[in-house]
Amino acid sequence: MIALTAQSYINGISAWLIVIIGYMFWIIFMLKYFKQKKPLLPYVSLLALCLGTFYLAPGITFIKVAFGGENLNETVYFLMSYILNPVGTLIVVYLGFSIFQPKYKKYASYFYMVLLVVYWILMFGWPQDAYEIVPGEEILDENLTGVIRYLTTFNILTILVLITSGFLRLAFKMKKKGGTNAEVHKLFLIGIGWLLFSIASITDAIAPASLIYIVLVGRIIMATSCFMIFEGFMPPKEE
Repeated sequence: MIALTAQSYINGISAWLIVIIGYMFWIIFMLKYFKQKKPLLPYVSLLALCLGTFYLAPGITFIKVAFGGENLNETVYFLMSYILNPVGTLIVVYLGFSIFQPKYKKYASYFYMVLLVVYWILMFGWPQDAYEIVPGEEILDENLTGVIRYLTTFNILTILVLITSGFLRLAFKMKKKGGTNAEVHKLFLIGIGWLLFSIASITDAIAPASLIYIVLVGRIIMATSCFMIFEGFMPPKEE
């Protein structure tokens, strides 16, 4: 194992932290589904898989470089990082609308399915036009470019504006109507969790790995948001 810069260790280790958190909740929610058979649990489980996989590429390239190898291929890094982005957004929209706007769930899901197809066509058809390498980084880092950048931004804004506000509005509505503290608490957790997720996503998108403290704060916010979101979705224990 070779010595790396502090920013590379923070970038790589924090990426693996989020991968582990995401995959941990992936397994937990699948086990919950096999036990309780609640219909939304597989979607929450797949969402956790998507969130963990977002950070798999920087984690793997960190391990490769730390043990004397080379960074991942730039296109492989890009595909690993973003292939599940539209899938995760579609699941978030489906879950959100299933809970706070069920009558519009089908239309919202169809719209984001179309965006998913467009995203993947651009991703696999013209990957060279979708990213640029951040120069001077020990561990590979990339910025999105072109239409993919705008679609990814739109996905983040969907979560920030539509999903966050939907859960928070429902939480206030249930509190006003006398909903149980547990129900209201879970809705607030999910809503604030998605707010923090959006902030962390924006931070990751605009802050190069060289800005070590901003990256670290962003990853801590991301990890915190994951715990809040999945704690909010966690079903009560059955007697």
